[in-house]
Amino acid sequence: MSQFIYPSYILSEDRKVFLLELTNSIYKKFVKTLTISDNEGTGIFVDNLLGDLFYDKSLNVNSLTNVDKLYMLICIRAYCIGSTITFNTEILNEKDKAKKSKASITIDLNEVLNRLGNYDIAHSYKFEDRGITVTGALPRKLYYGDIMEVAADTLSTITTNSKAVDVYQLELADRVKILGTLPSAMLPRIIDFLQTQEQVLEDDPLIVFNTTKELPFDKELGLRLYNGAIGEIIKLLFNTNMKDLYTTEYTLMRRFKFTHSAIESCTPAELGVYYEIIHRDLEREKKEMEEQQRGGGDNLTAPPKNLAPE
Repeated sequence: MSQFIYPSYILSEDRKVFLLELTNSIYKKFVKTLTISDNEGTGIFVDNLLGDLFYDKSLNVNSLTNVDKLYMLICIRAYCIGSTITFNTEILNEKDKAKKSKASITIDLNEVLNRLGNYDIAHSYKFEDRGITVTGALPRKLYYGDIMEVAADTLSTITTNSKAVDVYQLELADRVKILGTLPSAMLPRIIDFLQTQEQVLEDDPLIVFNTTKELPFDKELGLRLYNGAIGEIIKLLFNTNMKDLYTTEYTLMRRFKFTHSAIESCTPAELGVYYEIIHRDLEREKKEMEEQQRGGGDNLTAPPKNLAPE
């Protein structure tokens, strides 16, 4: 069966891949997961989500770095929900600082994707010491407990005596143990690799709020590899008000006879388009009705004054 697919990239492998649509049903589950604010649960959901949306089912989500995951999720957000995000906040009134006024700040996800895809960072490393060759990549998880977990999570393969062993699919606790058995120089080299990439990211913020207004938060949001920043950016991009989602569903089903299955299988972007079309149509009908009422009142013919009583 033919399906709508759209492009994304595995930045760490410099190759193009295709993704399937994010349905409204899955989106609601994602929002629920983010609402719980459990970091481990968020990471599990993201991995399962990407695995489900890979068009090529042979792709292994365990090999993706957290930067790969972020790039793919922004693609999903842009194609299936919307390519812009508007943040509503309160700012100090320019004329009267004692009062506050509302402000809407919009970011373009295409600009964010372009910046993320063009960072001049190294996505992988290869170190040799005492006959042992270690290859690795940028961290894979969204959240970590300590620097040992971060370093261990970068490990991809370990080669000794010309025999390479893939370790990236092992549990993180097992990789931490393996890291402890490697030559002592490996850990500092891995940490230095990570810090070098962090410096590149620090010099070019990922998200910039282009406004001259004084915001109650930073106008720049930088990307960090292992302090949880990527997980928080994902929450920022996908989190929304659950009541608004259910209100939209109720309105479409109750007043406009959409079936629940049709709503669940649509993308959030499609539901938004339907809702906007219906809203504009209702506004048009309301305006036409008001004009007819005004016109009808002006054209009423006055009854004759000298009619005889019946």
